[in-house]
Amino acid sequence: MIEHGVQQFALKRSATAGHGYRFAAVPLCQPAIVEDNSAADPIPIRAPDLMPVTFMNDNEHTSLRPARSGDGQAVFDVTRCSVRDLAKGHYSAAQIAGWMGDRTADYYEGLIAKGMMVVALQAGKIIGFVDSEPGEVTRLFLLADAAGAGLGKRLLEIGVKNAQSAHDGPIRVEATINAEDFYGRHGFRTVGRGYFSHGVGGDPIEIVHMEL
Repeated sequence: MIEHGVQQFALKRSATAGHGYRFAAVPLCQPAIVEDNSAADPIPIRAPDLMPVTFMNDNEHTSLRPARSGDGQAVFDVTRCSVRDLAKGHYSAAQIAGWMGDRTADYYEGLIAKGMMVVALQAGKIIGFVDSEPGEVTRLFLLADAAGAGLGKRLLEIGVKNAQSAHDGPIRVEATINAEDFYGRHGFRTVGRGYFSHGVGGDPIEIVHMEL
């Protein structure tokens, strides 16, 4: 789970055929089911050779596509479940309980409307997402059962590509404490510590400022 921050290689359609990535089944904390029509829209990455991709693993498909109107509830659910399951041990129970603050599904619909969010789906359910703005990967969350299998890396690569659009300087992230090692493995370096700057209500959340 990584918000405001939580990689950089191209997701070419030809490069995905036959890959053996394994993504776990969707956990009990399930987001809303959304229609998976990933071929309908291109992933919003500026490089022209990047295409929507689908992974096939043991008869299970994991697809990447741009987030679209109606995904807000599922994105909210992924965020809430990811924080609950992956941040424990790094933040207090009170911080986790109040993490979402005043955020709602409509809040995420507003982020989706900006056109930079990409979601990952399995069996019609959103299991992760990444969001960016120029110069910064702002949010990256996965359900716990989808973590550790390479999907976070793929989403981070997309987030970095989008953050590089119209931006020539370092790419920033505000990594949650539990995500600092993840970012470090993918080239980010720690430059400071502080508090999450994109929260909406709730208690202050300690983060690690990192740059690529």
